[in-house]
Amino acid sequence: TVAVDRHKLLQVIMHLLNNAEQALEGAAGERRVVVSAKKKGVSRVLIDIEDNGCGISAGDLGQIFKQGFTTKQHGHGLGLHGSACAMIEMGGALRVASEGTGRGARFTIEMPVVFWEKTSRRPSPRSPASTAPEVTGK
Repeated sequence: TVAVDRHKLLQVIMHLLNNAEQALEGAAGERRVVVSAKKKGVSRVLIDIEDNGCGISAGDLGQIFKQGFTTKQHGHGLGLHGSACAMIEMGGALRVASEGTGRGARFTIEMPVVFWEKTSRRPSPRSPASTAPEVTGK
């Protein structure tokens, strides 16, 4: 069980999948989007959404979650910023990694696990760390 608003999480996932689909437009060869989930220790769950599309330049990685920043011709720069804010609000995080232009990108959603208290039968998240969006790349 994870401690998140399911509607907000679905909105974040759909936004990342739409971005991945757009990143594949015009890509040569096999187009691929891979979604995977795994546990991180006992208190966190990760969902990775990775594509082999246009990638993100090193110069853009540091700004990717900044409100108003976009690389799209008709973009508004609100989607990734809003997604990162939603994950922080829910005690999670949104991270990005890309090895550069033409080399795809991976966005990682991190969420806190809920532990059930034996006495109250109610979920109790344990120390969800609020973290700023993280970017990595080469």
